[in-house]
Amino acid sequence: MIWKTIEDELTGEFARGYALAQYMGKHDIRRECNVDGKLLVYEWGDFSDYGNSSPQEWRDETGYIVCTDEEADELGYEYIADSVWAFTPSFLQAHTGVDGSTLKTMQESLCEGANEAITAMIKDFDHFVDDAVASDGRGHFINSYDGSEHEVKVGNKTFYIYRVN
Repeated sequence: MIWKTIEDELTGEFARGYALAQYMGKHDIRRECNVDGKLLVYEWGDFSDYGNSSPQEWRDETGYIVCTDEEADELGYEYIADSVWAFTPSFLQAHTGVDGSTLKTMQESLCEGANEAITAMIKDFDHFVDDAVASDGRGHFINSYDGSEHEVKVGNKTFYIYRVN
């Protein structure tokens, strides 16, 4: 009975923490309940999981974020939207129709300040994001450590893990 309970917990509200523990190779687990038997926390050594965690729950403790596919898409989209100015002029030219040398001049003179103007020139921003992810991979935009993306399955859930320090 207890093993079925633990399996249900680790594939349910504690699945995100379990995915990170698996990825990090954590095998020591501490499961803490209150006197009524209500589960309070799973401890994995470097971090604790209180259930129903957010993608960036353990960013400070572990240097990793753990996302569902949809959450990773949102984070990648946000990063790309904030860094349009830093894309290569040739990539931007393909999506704006503006000459690459003009874009390069804007980038060099305005740096981050060119972001809004260049973004406004992009004909189809969703296509721009899809093309960027197809070219470099989602990890390139989310994982500031080495640009990789790691997939971990827990039950019927899939999580994507990114190192961010």
